[in-house]
Amino acid sequence: MTAGQLLAVTATPQAIVTWLKLVSDQSWADTFWAGQPILGECGSLVGVGVDGAAKGAVVGKTGTSADVEPVSGRLVLARSAGN
Repeated sequence: MTAGQLLAVTATPQAIVTWLKLVSDQSWADTFWAGQPILGECGSLVGVGVDGAAKGAVVGKTGTSADVEPVSGRLVLARSAGN
């Protein structure tokens, strides 16, 4: 990958479900889940579904944007305002 290119990682829905089940069995699972955005309440999902029945019941990650800073070559992670 060259400087300035966006790094994109994709996985199938089934792979994500399998991974989340694995996470739930780990000693650090509570820490992982506590750090995830909650629909209508916090993180990148703070402004989504604020009036819906699922508010507070859906935990999820919308994704992480990353790029390489051309001058330094450092990885730059973009965060939404709600994080």
